[in-house]
Amino acid sequence: MSMDPIKIGVLGLRFGLQQMREVMRGEDRQFVGIRAVCDNVPERLKEGCEAFRCAGYDDLDRMLGDSDIEAVALFTGPAGRAGLIRRILHAGKHVMTTKPFEVDPEAGLAVLQEAAALGLVLHLNSPSALPGDDIRQILAWRSEE
Repeated sequence: MSMDPIKIGVLGLRFGLQQMREVMRGEDRQFVGIRAVCDNVPERLKEGCEAFRCAGYDDLDRMLGDSDIEAVALFTGPAGRAGLIRRILHAGKHVMTTKPFEVDPEAGLAVLQEAAALGLVLHLNSPSALPGDDIRQILAWRSEE
């Protein structure tokens, strides 16, 4: 079964640039199409645009207005991240982020519930959506039983 890559925007390039470079070098790259990057530091924004040959935004709301973007990979610090996630969700975009995804447990739970109510995915990138080599081998052994 073939599927089109998910068209994503990347927010927060201090950590996100490194993370997305790893994704684009790995086997998961077939599932991701980076359409835009967003950062408020001009040097990082330029580096991200060049690395992924994509559009660049210095403002989240402008990137969220890009109708081509289906999901946002969010790589900012965890303090207050629930607010950013909420903005992304209300723009109709799915979210992939890192852990811990929010330092305030009540805000974290509320935004998880909000994502579910909106029918949007809020995915933490750890663990990967695909099993690693070790788990894949274990699954293969189990299927031989």
